Amino acid sequence: MSIEVKHPQPHNVLAMKKIWQTCFGDDMSYIDFFFERCFNPEHALVAYYDYKPVAMMFLLPTSLKISEKEYMGAYIYAVATKPDYRGMGIMKLMEQKAVEVSTSKGIKYLCLVPQTKSLYHMYEKIGYKTTFYVTQKKYMPLGTPNSSEIMIENCNKIEFTTLRKKFVHQLNSFVEFDNELQEYRFEEFVHTGIHILKVTTTKTVGYIVGYQEKDCFVVKETSLDKDDLTKAMNVLVQKFKVTFVKVRGQKGVIDEILPFGMYKSLSPEIDDIYVKAKNPYMNLMLDYFEGE
Repeated sequence: MSIEVKHPQPHNVLAMKKIWQTCFGDDMSYIDFFFERCFNPEHALVAYYDYKPVAMMFLLPTSLKISEKEYMGAYIYAVATKPDYRGMGIMKLMEQKAVEVSTSKGIKYLCLVPQTKSLYHMYEKIGYKTTFYVTQKKYMPLGTPNSSEIMIENCNKIEFTTLRKKFVHQLNSFVEFDNELQEYRFEEFVHTGIHILKVTTTKTVGYIVGYQEKDCFVVKETSLDKDDLTKAMNVLVQKFKVTFVKVRGQKGVIDEILPFGMYKSLSPEIDDIYVKAKNPYMNLMLDYFEGE
């Protein structure tokens, strides 16, 4: 039987939801939420085997800003192949189709975040390069926080959007979703129980995005500088009753540097070497990845 890759039709949604649940194990309430709020057939591909959907891929619109110039791109997201159809080269066919349709729309690059270390090597074979890195540091509590120096409370959508835009746009180079997906990202945080916190210190107002994982609070992103972040750690430990805090992606806060995102140029306007040299910031914070 031949394999055909194309944009899905509305009647394929139920089959796509089943592929998602089989490959990622999410409950149907979250899957329904994603498709209701984020699904656009033009931003998705489905692989059909014997006319049945057996794999899928999303191409979420992004932009890459480098030194005041912006380039349209797509974030490859939630790539999944049903178990019985793996090892047939379907993911490679979908990626080839992603390049074809993206190029036809004037998209200049594709980017993605592999779920496992082994997938970096697989994507290298089809032209992706590790371009985005993330720092990581583990904090232990340092004592009793001074409540007069720092306050942490829930952050609403308008506050978060404003604070994050200010944080990202102070960077020289970064990758970001379009406006609609930025709103969806916040709503997904709320829906999945991720904490969006406003942090007020003696010198600034910033934010922390994170979640609790057993005895650890994991910070996915923060706009705080190193000093204010250090003060916030003790408050987080007490607030969430954890023993330590792990911070990802904060500049100047490093225990280790890890490979994170990969990039593939579709245009000579922004070649891979140029992009890597500019070291763009990438943290789209939608963390569902490949199921193949």
